[in-house]
Amino acid sequence: MKKKDEIMAYLAGVMDGDGSFSIGKLPAPAAPLYFPLLQCNTWRSFIFLLKEKFGGTLFKDKHHICKDGSKGHALIRWRLRSQKNVLPVLEKIIPFLQIKKERAQFLKEFIEKNPFVRGQILSLSIIEDRERDYLKMIQFNEWKQCHQKITQFLAKGMSEDTLFWSYMAGLMDTDGSFALKKQVQNKGTDVKNPRYLPVISLSMTDTRAINYLRENCNVGKLYIPKNKSTNAGFHYQFGIYTKNECMEFLKRVIPFLHSKKENAQILLGFCEQSQNTKYCKAGIPEEELIFREQCYQTIKSLNKYGVSKPTLIDLEAQKQGDKGEGAIHAERLNEMASKEDAIV
Repeated sequence: MKKKDEIMAYLAGVMDGDGSFSIGKLPAPAAPLYFPLLQCNTWRSFIFLLKEKFGGTLFKDKHHICKDGSKGHALIRWRLRSQKNVLPVLEKIIPFLQIKKERAQFLKEFIEKNPFVRGQILSLSIIEDRERDYLKMIQFNEWKQCHQKITQFLAKGMSEDTLFWSYMAGLMDTDGSFALKKQVQNKGTDVKNPRYLPVISLSMTDTRAINYLRENCNVGKLYIPKNKSTNAGFHYQFGIYTKNECMEFLKRVIPFLHSKKENAQILLGFCEQSQNTKYCKAGIPEEELIFREQCYQTIKSLNKYGVSKPTLIDLEAQKQGDKGEGAIHAERLNEMASKEDAIV
């Protein structure tokens, strides 16, 4: 049972990151058709875990265009709809959601108060109620619904709760980043050799998941990067930037990662094996420089999309993804039926 709960906690983190809970609406001769809808759009391998655990349909979408203009992985969209399919999923993951729990609970209540009856003629009042719920669900995704309060209850130690780390792995696989920063210049300092600094970051517009993290994890800091979205308080970043703190976090989250496990493992290896060289005054041994550069290049090559460059830290464009994942996507998609699940 615990293993099942860990998987559900992980998928709750995925849905809090890249997923959506909504009410679909289709025109029909007698009255509009309203139906529950779950979706997730990504190119990462966890999309197949959603399909495996919850059913639904996968669609191959357009290729992502990277910042350098090159073509990245093809996006894949997971979709699940109909009351009989969506309700069991909501019951399993609602207890583990942090950001989208309210909208998921609202969708569950919508299903329970509007049971599907084939051939039923709906009254005008029922149609109006469903339209109000449809509009209410749309409002959940508006900026004004984002939670912006910062928790004051900070963890005194690192949580050992595997459900917490399962959820956090799902969130890091979607909105998180494991990277190395390569610094070739430093203001006011003569840098003889490049510096390689570990970076674990999580950027979100809603503070609830970051609050949950800070209440269970005593490493890292919260920042508000300087960009247009933060003028209204819509962007928050949690970051870990020291070797020891990175190792504390990585050792706990790695067992539950799916898509970014290799990135995290390489970063952990860098933190454990790279040698301190006292500000580079005596120079860095060639083999140490080679090791650091190899770690840097490997993590960079694993990042397919590239990451934004916030004012807080100057990350170079990187690439994320599992090796051979594009080929796996194509193979699996060809095996899956293209028909959508029926709306009921």
